[in-house]
Formats: sequence, C-alpha cells, structure tokens
Amino acid sequence: MAVAPSVLLFTGHLLDAANRETTRFPHSMLDEAKVLIGKSIDELAKVNSISVAIASLGAGGDMLFAAEVLKRNVPLHIFIPTEKGQFIEESVTYLKSVEGEDAEAWKLEFERILALAEKVVFTKPDHAEQNPYAACNTKMLQHAFELASTERGVVGLALVKPGEEKIEGGAAHFLEEMRSKQVPVQILWPGERNVVPTDVRELSRFIPLFKHLDEEATFYQSRWRNRLKFSLLVLAAIAFFDAFVTVPDHFLFGHGQVLRMVCLIISAAGAFVTLQMQLSDKTSLSQWTNSRAKAEQIRSEIWFYLFNYWSENNRFGPYTESEFDIYLKRMAPTHWNPPMVDMAKLIGLKQVVIFFSMQQKIDYYRENRLDDQLAYFKKKKKYFTNRIRIYKTVTLLFLSVSIVWGICKMIGEFNPAFSFFMDMSPLGMMISFIALVASYAEANNSKEMEYKYFQMGEGLTQLIENSSAVQRESDFDLWVKECETFLRTQNNEWSLKREK
Repeated sequence: MAVAPSVLLFTGHLLDAANRETTRFPHSMLDEAKVLIGKSIDELAKVNSISVAIASLGAGGDMLFAAEVLKRNVPLHIFIPTEKGQFIEESVTYLKSVEGEDAEAWKLEFERILALAEKVVFTKPDHAEQNPYAACNTKMLQHAFELASTERGVVGLALVKPGEEKIEGGAAHFLEEMRSKQVPVQILWPGERNVVPTDVRELSRFIPLFKHLDEEATFYQSRWRNRLKFSLLVLAAIAFFDAFVTVPDHFLFGHGQVLRMVCLIISAAGAFVTLQMQLSDKTSLSQWTNSRAKAEQIRSEIWFYLFNYWSENNRFGPYTESEFDIYLKRMAPTHWNPPMVDMAKLIGLKQVVIFFSMQQKIDYYRENRLDDQLAYFKKKKKYFTNRIRIYKTVTLLFLSVSIVWGICKMIGEFNPAFSFFMDMSPLGMMISFIALVASYAEANNSKEMEYKYFQMGEGLTQLIENSSAVQRESDFDLWVKECETFLRTQNNEWSLKREK
C-alpha cells in the first residue's frame, strides 16, 4: 500500500538517576533498548519512508533514538526545553545509577548529535506556571503535524515502561498526549520477557476482552443446547401425558376424570413452556454467534498487529498498540469496564516476534495459527459426521414408531384387540411425526455443516502448502493476508448461517 512519508515522533525515559528509589530504566537495559529502537525504525521504513524524525536529547531513550535515525540518514529535528547548559546538567550529565560512569561521554554524544541535527529548537513555556518539559512536548507534537503531508502522517515511538506513572512533562505523559491527538504510537520496552511465543494461542491470558467474549459465547451456546434438550423432554412429556386424556376409565382404576384433568393441565403447561423457550432461543443463539464472531475476529487481528501489517483497523504499518487498543474498544460491549489488554504482555509478545527471521515467522504462523485452525476444522467435521449417524438412527426410530402406530390404529378399526390405540389421543402420533421431520431436518443441517468444515479444511490445507512459495517479506505479507481473509470469510459465513 503506497502511503505518504511519515513524520516520526519519539519520547522515552531518561536513564535512572542515582537517587531514584525504584528501578525503571537502568544502564543494563541500554543495549537491548538500542536494538529495539533500531528494529522498530526499520519496521516502519518497510511500509513508508520517514521524512523527518523529531525528539528531545536526554541521556537515555532520546539519545539512542537520535543516534539510530542518523545512522539511517533520516533528517533529525531536536527540541530542547530549557537553556542548553541547564538541560545538559539536568538531563545529560546528571549522576546516574551506575558506578564509574563517564558523564563526559554522554555530553560528547549530546554535542555530536546536536551538530548533526538538521534543526535544533530551544523552546520556552507559554507562561510562568507551565512545565517547560510539557511545553516542549506540546511544541514537538505541533511541529510534527505542521511537517506531516497528511493528517495521518505522524507516527510515534515511545520507550515507556507499561503502567508508568504519568508525571507532567515525562515520557508517559507525552505518550498520552500523542494518543489524545489520535497519533498511533508504537510502545517499546526492553526486558518484557514475561511471555513466550506460544502465548498467542492463549489470548485470554493477556486480552481480558477476548476471554470475556469467549466465555460469553460458550455460556450462550451451552444455554441454547440445554434449552433445546429440555424442549425435547417437554415434548416427550406432552406426548406421554396426552396419551392418557382419552384412555378408558377401566385402564385408570376408576380415577379417570381426575387423572385426565391432571394430564391435560401438564400437556397444556408443557406446550406453553415449549413456546416460551422457542421464543427466547433465538436470543441465546444470536448472543452466542455474536460473541463468537467477535472473539474470532480478535484471534485474527492479533496477527496483523504482531507482523505490523496494514488492515482496516490501523492507518498503515506499523500496527501500534494504541490502534490495537482502539480496535478492542470497538469490539467491547457497552458495559465493559476492565482493561482491554495487558499492555506489558502484548508489547513483550510483539518484541519477540519482530526479531524472527522469515522462516521463523512462517513456522510460527503455521504452528500457532494455521495448524491449530486446521485441527479444529477436522475435529468439527468428525463431530458432524458422528451426529449424522445419530440423527439417521433417530429418524429411522421415529419413522418406525409412526408407521407402527398408524398400522395399529388402522387394525384397531376392525380388531378389538387393538382398540387401545383407537382410544388414545392422536397427538402422540403427531408428535412422533414432528420429531421425525425435525430429526430429518437436523440430519440434513449436520450434513451441510460437515461438508462446510470439509471445504474449510481443504481450503486451509492448500493455503498451508502455499507457504513453500514464500521467499520475500512481500510474499509473506500477501500469504498471511490471504490466509486471514479466508478464515475471516469462513467465520462470517458461519455466523450468518447460524443467525438464520
């Protein structure tokens, strides 16, 4: 997808000062942070070029970012919130939490980057009460929008620890300011290794919304099935008790009138209950399919996020955490209050995946997405194959009952020995006939679903085999999108079919 060049805006934490009470960004994280920043810049450049990079120049994330963009010959604009000497003292040569550190080395790096920057801006607060660092952040954001060729031309990178307190003028505070202006921001944080690649199979571990939708779908599916079973039991009870309504008194030990009245009441109540359950059944089915469809969409969207691919839910690559969070909010029910996602785990998972080689990405996607989905399709096909056998057996049983019942009633016209069938209500036979038709219809539906899952399995098998033709990043991009389009289409068709 061709897009205009991006303005890349950065914010990040300073290295921990010596007097900091809790560890946040220690010196030991520098090397990993540098690699993460460089890789993230490259991921963005795969999709659209970077016209200019904007940042401040404190010792920590800012300097790492500035050095990386200069390596890639990207024009750099630096914003300093105070006078140069004051900034160097407060944000460059301050005493850090590492013994024997050479403060002069940080100052030399500051001067080197400043000399190579295309533009250096020293900002001032708009009024005396304004925080100078917050004012600088706001001016950087305004400058980015001024330089962007389109409204969507600004992308953010943030080296910010997930869950960090938002202090005015700090990196976490600026991150929220960018988000409030609808700037997509890619969050980076070294040391997020509390996930393993296979966690993508268990989205409920770090996406509470997915867990809610998945459990809700299972609940309504179970309720729908239980109501269906109960309706059949009620139907059987109606047939059983209705059969006694017209039974002669000598079969009821002289209590015929009372028992017939009781049976009539039970039959009427059963009919009422069945009607009510049929009316509410549509609601359970709708809620089941709705929640399941949303859960499956999230299961698909996570791959676009992990591989930084464009979809209808992000502007262009890379697919940022802020955009994924907005997507989840659209999927959430109106009453949803908990967090949409465990951001630390989401970031950690992506930071594992972006360092995969091409073959590792192919294997990872096949093993954790396609192979799992194919196994599910085969399992469902087998399930419906077994259901067809059961429904065929039940159909034959009800057909036999209906035929035998009808024959006995005809014989009862001429043979007193079969007069019992003449005296009993015809509703029982009618219900047997209804059950016969229902079982036959369900058998046909199961046959259709069996064929549907067979088709899905065959289609997905072919897509898996196509992975052998993937050689370049562009091939992998097209292959993943083709697979996800196929799976989303099948999911939508399944949902619409169930809604009918």
